[in-house]
Amino acid sequence: MTGPGLFHNNITAGGISRHLIADDHIDHHRWMRICSEGGIAGECRTCGAYLHPHHPTEHDGRFDYEAECPNGHTINAPGGRVLARSSAHSHMPGGWWERRTRALKQEAAA
Repeated sequence: MTGPGLFHNNITAGGISRHLIADDHIDHHRWMRICSEGGIAGECRTCGAYLHPHHPTEHDGRFDYEAECPNGHTINAPGGRVLARSSAHSHMPGGWWERRTRALKQEAAA
C-alpha cells in the first residue's frame, strides 16, 4: 500500500511510526536506516502527508530527531523522547476546534 494511510493504526499520537520506537524512545539504528534509505518516518498529523526523517542532530551527547512532511510541518523527538501531540490551537487541523466546540454544545443540550 502506498500513499497516506500506509501506517493506519500503527502511528503514535505525534505521527511517528511505531516500528521506529522502542521503550517510548526513538530507536536510533532504525531511524538511521530509514534516513539512509530515504524511507518514511510516519504521517503528518496536520495534513496527512508522509513524514520524511532528517538525520538526527547531536547536542551534548543527546540526539534530537526531526521529520518533516512536504508541506513543511515538522515533528520533533528531543533526546529521542516521543512527545505527545500538542492540543495547542495552532497545531490542530483546520476546523477542528470549531467541530469540537459544536459537538460539546450539542452534547450539553441533549
